[in-house]
Amino acid sequence: ANRLGLAVAVRECNRVGPGRIARRSAELANRLRNGLRVIRGVEFRDGTGREEEVLRSGGGPLSAIVTFEVETARGVSADAVVEFLAARGVGASVSPSTHSFDDSLWARPKCVRLSPSYFNTEDEVDAAVRTVAEAVNEALVPTAC
Repeated sequence: ANRLGLAVAVRECNRVGPGRIARRSAELANRLRNGLRVIRGVEFRDGTGREEEVLRSGGGPLSAIVTFEVETARGVSADAVVEFLAARGVGASVSPSTHSFDDSLWARPKCVRLSPSYFNTEDEVDAAVRTVAEAVNEALVPTAC
């Protein structure tokens, strides 16, 4: 099954074109980052944050993998955000704090990972941003006992 899946993925990549896939995925990731940037407390952990400027200075474009956390500023864990997203049909995962090669950063909270791909739409990216905003805000509302 793995080999068949890989063969299908390679055929699809060749059909669409690797350059086109990379450009489209980067556009959507940029849209996602711009949308998340306006949510209070979002701290990027994929090389777009100020503290990681040194890591990014090695060159090369950012990937379409967007990682961020809101636990430091808002107290909302990555697990809670991903669970909220999943319940609303938005695929995301949790990246451990050790996702960086720099072990001095390992004490940071886990991150939410979103990975838009070329087949996603702008509307889907915008919906993901709105859902993250809801997750952050809803987690701050006390629940009734």
